[in-house]
Amino acid sequence: MNIPALTGVRGFAAGWVLLYHAWLVVGAHDLSLHVIGIPLVLTPVVSMGWFGVDVFFVLSGFVLTWQVLKDGPTPARPAQSSFGSRYWQFLRRRILRVFPAYYACLSVLLPLEYFHRYGAPPELRDVALHLVMFHNMIDSYLQTINGVFWSLPFEFQFYLVFPLLALMLQGRTALLLLLGIGITAAAKIVILIGGPHGATRLLLNQLPFRLDEFVVGMVAAKISHDRPMAAWKRSALFWIGGLSLLAAAQYYGRAHAMWWAWDAQPLVRGLWVEAAVAAMLIGLSGEGNLGTRLFGNRAMVWIGTISYSIYLWHFPILQVMAMRMADFGVPISFRAVLAAGVPAVLLISALSYYVVERPFHASAAGKRQDAPTRGAWQISNTAKLTAWGCALLALAGTVSAMAG
Repeated sequence: MNIPALTGVRGFAAGWVLLYHAWLVVGAHDLSLHVIGIPLVLTPVVSMGWFGVDVFFVLSGFVLTWQVLKDGPTPARPAQSSFGSRYWQFLRRRILRVFPAYYACLSVLLPLEYFHRYGAPPELRDVALHLVMFHNMIDSYLQTINGVFWSLPFEFQFYLVFPLLALMLQGRTALLLLLGIGITAAAKIVILIGGPHGATRLLLNQLPFRLDEFVVGMVAAKISHDRPMAAWKRSALFWIGGLSLLAAAQYYGRAHAMWWAWDAQPLVRGLWVEAAVAAMLIGLSGEGNLGTRLFGNRAMVWIGTISYSIYLWHFPILQVMAMRMADFGVPISFRAVLAAGVPAVLLISALSYYVVERPFHASAAGKRQDAPTRGAWQISNTAKLTAWGCALLALAGTVSAMAG
């Protein structure tokens, strides 16, 4: 069951992250806007644009759980097939949704980096770990190819454990919430005790550090599904959550908070943001309120539809735009980078979605069988994706051998 407003939230999150990175590209200057002669300071909200990733994670847990509750048998619900079979089918669908656009981005950025046109050439091992979204296992590989790729292992590794967590949705929702928050709190406490040096720092990049965000989204979906609410209650939850999220951005933005600090701040901030986003999503999963109209309109839904490609492509595009502007002596400003970069981001992201993502989505959604059907030369999308990854690895190996 598709809820347009939730797709619109993806567009909102992608746009917030894009604004944040545009702000970083131009030097993180103070931003303000004059409305009827009144100065409106934008810096706190824009500087906390990385909250958009938190929104993505909570939303991911919400949407996957909503599908479990609405669409029938999945790896987490009884069915005639074995759990192992259903687990693999779930994982295959997720792989076909997230890897094609990701490989398309890698297919462009890697050659540019090998020819020193963008960034530095990555090591072979770096590329190999990126290809399976496990580059978070080595701290120095997190942002080597594309600055936004650091977040992808969290999402993919959540897919690996989601079917197991979803088994707890039947009557053990409170335990699931405590488990997710408890594991995350334990990971953060271990990191705080270990300090900024040593092996504990690696935990900052592992799923337990963010598991609570996904689990809060799962529990929010369960609450929304199981407890019918009047339209006014959902509307109230939307506004409470939305204003709370804005308040968190204002508060932490004015304090110049980083995503991690060696104190209790990340624990408190995480719970604040997660609760705010969860309330928003519960409010938007109903009908007939202003929130659903704001996020469910055609423009927001379209941006949300291509939001994954927007997320993958926007940072290198903004960086390249700023570099080209500097080469031609064009003054670099926040507005100028947005004016030049946003149309390019939307165009390339739309191409990525319609040419790359959507054909694989059809197979992932079960609209077409992921197997040869019409001819001896037709191969499955899973095989195509595997061959694509092998080709990228072969390219990296060839370049490494020539450089050695």
